[in-house]
Amino acid sequence: MAKPTLSIVIPTYNEKDNILKILGMLKKVLKSITHEIIFVDDNSPDATSAVVKDCMKKSSKIRLIHRIGRKGLAGAVIEGIFAANADIVAVMDCDLQHDETKLLDMINLFSKNKSLDIVIGSRFTETGEISEKAFSKMRELGSKVTTIIIKKVLNIASTDPLSGFFMVKKESFLKYAENLQTQGFKVLADFLATSRNNIATKDIGYKFKSRTVGESKMGLLTALELVGLVLSQ
Repeated sequence: MAKPTLSIVIPTYNEKDNILKILGMLKKVLKSITHEIIFVDDNSPDATSAVVKDCMKKSSKIRLIHRIGRKGLAGAVIEGIFAANADIVAVMDCDLQHDETKLLDMINLFSKNKSLDIVIGSRFTETGEISEKAFSKMRELGSKVTTIIIKKVLNIASTDPLSGFFMVKKESFLKYAENLQTQGFKVLADFLATSRNNIATKDIGYKFKSRTVGESKMGLLTALELVGLVLSQ
């Protein structure tokens, strides 16, 4: 396959029921863009990787990095971006909570602004929102408060530094990759803090949807990770 315009990195753990769904959604949205989809699976016990391998037999656009003995969403994202063939790489979850239609808007922003390094899908812009079914009111409030604290302490300008949905120039990301933590969930906040505002960023609002299959991996460990991230800067 010729060099794609866009690589999409999707870290997975126990997401076998969502693989076909997200592939169908991406195929519909990206039909006019040459692309590849890289699943990075942490040896899911539900055989997520087996589903991806079956899909690979039908499409050369689908790739798999099957990690053995390595865990952590941040590390999966970093490995996926390293392996990407395109100069522009999108990162999104497999739980269908991110709005795949925004990928077109994101890549158009890169086309219009060659100096742009990263576009961040944000829940907290004027056009962004969180589905009522995605979070309880208490959890939504907690997310907003945590975001404000992280922005202030780490001196981050983005409205949603804890987002798991973004598009970045591979070259810009790799410039700081060696200094990023490989464990935990919040690779974007780590990248923004590590780059120390030496990158050009743009936020784009999207609706954070509710998870329909599987369980959220967020919780106490995420909170502890954020504390560790603050202390490491």
